[in-house]
Amino acid sequence: MYRITNGEFYTYAMIVQGIAAMPSLHVGNTIIFLYFIYKYARKWTWLYLPSFIYIFIDAMYTKYHYSLDVIIGFILGLISIYICEKIYQTLDKHRKLV
Repeated sequence: MYRITNGEFYTYAMIVQGIAAMPSLHVGNTIIFLYFIYKYARKWTWLYLPSFIYIFIDAMYTKYHYSLDVIIGFILGLISIYICEKIYQTLDKHRKLV
């Protein structure tokens, strides 16, 4: 166990339980932002990647989210990217037909 400033202890249960703030939209929004930076302004990806890693770690370290919250937020961000890409592909097909 590790002591933190307000006298509480980190335990194994605090790392794996998913009841804090499910899902972590901090991580979900950041992965979406990072994806679009990579897709449309690739040269700036290196600048935003450290902030994504910081948000990913900080969400658990400050005890706002458990690890499961962060993982589900990450997966939710990837699912959102996939759905948006499919919607835009469908819209592009319809625009070309008109």
